[in-house]
Amino acid sequence: MKDSKSNYYLVGPDYYKSYCNVLKIVLICIGISGIISAVFSYDYASFGVIDFIIEIIMSVMVSLVTGVGLVTIIFAILEYKQVEVNIREEKTVSKPVMDRALIKRSDTIIGMVFILIFGSMLAFTPKLFGVYLFENHKLIHTISVFNIEHWQMIRPLIVIAFLLCFLDEVIKLMTGCYNILVLISNVVTNVVFLVLMTIVLKWRSIWNPDFAQSVKERFGYQQFSKGDLLFYWNTDTVSNLVLTIIFVIALAEMGITIYKTFRYGKGFK
Repeated sequence: MKDSKSNYYLVGPDYYKSYCNVLKIVLICIGISGIISAVFSYDYASFGVIDFIIEIIMSVMVSLVTGVGLVTIIFAILEYKQVEVNIREEKTVSKPVMDRALIKRSDTIIGMVFILIFGSMLAFTPKLFGVYLFENHKLIHTISVFNIEHWQMIRPLIVIAFLLCFLDEVIKLMTGCYNILVLISNVVTNVVFLVLMTIVLKWRSIWNPDFAQSVKERFGYQQFSKGDLLFYWNTDTVSNLVLTIIFVIALAEMGITIYKTFRYGKGFK
């Protein structure tokens, strides 16, 4: 769209093809993840099939509109800054570039779907993460690892963290190879993500304080040994362990991105 009073486009002709390609992939990812998330999180015992279908349609529609808005905003910024965007076709890229500098589209799409599914389930249906108790092949009780009562305070941080990760994957999809834009996006995203996860995991209200005791009572344990993680449940050990894993993964991803950008990336060779 072009403003009649200026020479600026919201998404100009130079970006339109890339915009459509990215938007198509993003909407497909959002649609798939929205359906999967709804299937896993829906309360089938309390609502009927019609309610379930309506819930899926409403959830997916809202997510799709949000996706269109986010992609449009990103491309509007790129248009304003005149940042080069090129959605590369793998068949047109030489073998050395494909192996070293190219970001595989399939990996990016898988990452986007995973982030959307896991992030939405963690933010909006935390009760799914826990221990499930069955009797006669029927679910009778769930012991959540998270403190559901305080989740309203934690949810915004989780949404922001995973939204940043999703936008980082979108930028990788848009560029198609390692360059300065991907480098900055990945480093900033991971740093902010680590800060947010540190706040979330060091927030003592995130874990269900009764989880270990409930497991002990339900399964008839007398006590947990020091080799069991539940022995340390109401200490900082659990948060520190999860945070350590997150830091290792994030730093490894940053390291790979930095190395490939400076070693093989466009503008650094």
